[in-house]
Amino acid sequence: MDTNITAIALKVDAARRAKGVGKLPLATAAGIPISTLTRMLSGNNDFKFSNLLRVAEALDVDPATWLRDDTGAAA
Repeated sequence: MDTNITAIALKVDAARRAKGVGKLPLATAAGIPISTLTRMLSGNNDFKFSNLLRVAEALDVDPATWLRDDTGAAA
């Protein structure tokens, strides 16, 4: 799988955990099926950018932070 997808998935899941939000409540708040969120967080599947934006909004996180590498450059 694409290392960028895996890196983004890890960042999204870290943000979810930092906010103390479970997968089901996050999926519900983002308006996506839990199965979609689970696949997204696995890092093994590509996902829609629109779903990434929905999750970011539900977590109140700027999605651009997930698209940068650890140096701050765009991934």
